[in-house]
Amino acid sequence: MEYKDAMRTAGCALYLLKHYQGSPFGILKDAVWIGGDVGSLAAICLGIAGAAYGLVDIPSWLIEPLEDHDVILKLADEFESYIKGLYHD
Repeated sequence: MEYKDAMRTAGCALYLLKHYQGSPFGILKDAVWIGGDVGSLAAICLGIAGAAYGLVDIPSWLIEPLEDHDVILKLADEFESYIKGLYHD
């Protein structure tokens, strides 16, 4: 990937996150519709949206096939508890 490709991906990610409405799955669909480096764009946007809004709206069929998905979900729960502890003390 060239530098200009990375900048386009970053620009698209910022656009999608700025105009984010709906569910994390919606932002995933929008990332696919934009095209280009779809894998990186979707990973960036879904990762940020999932961290900000939780995994509730991410379909299980997207998570279950991941290698070590149990570890990922446990880590996500621990991170959520950590963040809640920062703001609820």
